[in-house]
Amino acid sequence: MQNYEIALIINPDLSKDIDKFFTSFEKLLSDNNFSISRLEDVGRRKLAYSIDDHNKGHYLFYYVEGTPENVSEIENKIKFNDMIIRHLFVKINNIPDFESDLKEDSAKEEDKPKKATKSVEKKDDDKKSDVSKENADEVSEEEKVTENTKAESEKEETKDE
Repeated sequence: MQNYEIALIINPDLSKDIDKFFTSFEKLLSDNNFSISRLEDVGRRKLAYSIDDHNKGHYLFYYVEGTPENVSEIENKIKFNDMIIRHLFVKINNIPDFESDLKEDSAKEEDKPKKATKSVEKKDDDKKSDVSKENADEVSEEEKVTENTKAESEKEETKDE
């Protein structure tokens, strides 16, 4: 038996019928002798690029255990399922004990007030620009000192000759 991670992106328009999808997909897995070790429902997230004119998708991660011979049959069924807009089957060594970073990120986004974040970012940018200006001034002063010492040493060399 081999461990697999199945990453699925569900059509966001159909995410309200996600319970029906859970039952049908779990039946598909059990019919092909796969046992579900863990299910991680991350929820609706913005996609990096649009897929089939969708800008959001409902993310699901299944951690399953089964035989490699049945993977192709499951993938064939997934390809023709209209609810699934993207899928990925990955062979893994161990099933992780922790939640994915996507789930943690979505929880953090829900906690943040959006308007307050913008004003704080502007203040931080102002502080960063002040600090960078100070650093640039320090560097230019150091360069001037270095140039002055070089010039002085050249004058001394010419006097000695």
